[in-house]
Amino acid sequence: MTLRSCGTVVAKENDHVIVRIEQERCANCVGCVRFSYPKKISAIGTQAIGERVAVRSSAMQLALASLLAFGLPISTFSLAVWVSSSIWIVLVMLALSITTVYAVMLFAPLGNFLKVYAETI
Repeated sequence: MTLRSCGTVVAKENDHVIVRIEQERCANCVGCVRFSYPKKISAIGTQAIGERVAVRSSAMQLALASLLAFGLPISTFSLAVWVSSSIWIVLVMLALSITTVYAVMLFAPLGNFLKVYAETI
């Protein structure tokens, strides 16, 4: 199973292409993607500039990247709640978990964990 999007190649870098993804909608809703499009994605491919491509990534890789970004902080916080008898330790662990998620999203975006491929349409 793969996750797919469509876009246009806007630049080339060695064995990668930069693809501009148009806004996508599920069931004609713009709620969750309204402010995040258009965006550019670096994908493995050799297409020419201006060519329409399908961008795909493995669902397993996306799950792994999400687990690294969110699963570790949440499991650490859950362990602290289970082990601790002090509300202050729980609150400190909550703050550390939120800070960890923020730092991961800021300094190591999920896209860095994924191999994204461009295929000609």
